[in-house]
Amino acid sequence: MPKKGDKSVGVARQWCGQLGKTDNCQVGVYSTLCYGQHAIPIGFRLYLPQSWVADEQRCREAGVPDEFIGFHRKPDLAVQLVIEARVYGARFEWVRTDAFYSKDPAFMRMLDRLKEIFMADVSKSQHIYLEDPDPTVPPVTSKKGSKPSKLKAQCTSIRVDKWLIIF
Repeated sequence: MPKKGDKSVGVARQWCGQLGKTDNCQVGVYSTLCYGQHAIPIGFRLYLPQSWVADEQRCREAGVPDEFIGFHRKPDLAVQLVIEARVYGARFEWVRTDAFYSKDPAFMRMLDRLKEIFMADVSKSQHIYLEDPDPTVPPVTSKKGSKPSKLKAQCTSIRVDKWLIIF
């Protein structure tokens, strides 16, 4: 939601989907139940940018309860909403997300670990694997530099739009 000023909770210069550009706004993560032509929001989390979380006094002055002062990535907030919906007994068969969330492998793995059936939009430039990538942390090969810590796929990925051509 486009917003100006520095008193509204979470307002910062960030991507604003409503405007289609980076500008001052508040960002929310929502969960909605849909049935046919009907939809009803059932959950919401206001995203707090790191600049807000780093200034606890600003958060308190804006009325943010202490238990909510902490940085959470948007995909993590979305997972919280899915878990909360299940805890409170919401009945749904699957989870759908837009392409923003499908770019986050940890988010997708978490939905899988939760045994959720999900469908995610993907951008045409997103890379996919046609076999299990079996990600592992590479072994140390040199005494120089930092120790590898990021997972690396054991097979080659392909862009979605290139895969559709051969599919």
